[in-house]
Amino acid sequence: MAGTQNQPLEYEQVGYNAPDGMQMGRTTSDKIGFYGTTPIGQYTGVSAASTYNITSNTTSTVGFISVLELSSFISQVSSTIAGLKALGLFA
Repeated sequence: MAGTQNQPLEYEQVGYNAPDGMQMGRTTSDKIGFYGTTPIGQYTGVSAASTYNITSNTTSTVGFISVLELSSFISQVSSTIAGLKALGLFA
């Protein structure tokens, strides 16, 4: 296109290629945010993962053993999504 100038891409490196990797947030109270969100400390709204029993029957329908297990699973997934949204990683 005539009249347009190509701007060089400029990226800021977060890490410096340390052999052991990179860490964001040294403690749980260090705040992190992505994509313009207000930085927050470590999100604690997700409970520990449970063990779920999955069952199937002869019609190849697969499901949870109980409504309580299903409810717990939905709660954990919902809490995880809320945490990712709070960090700015999900819209």
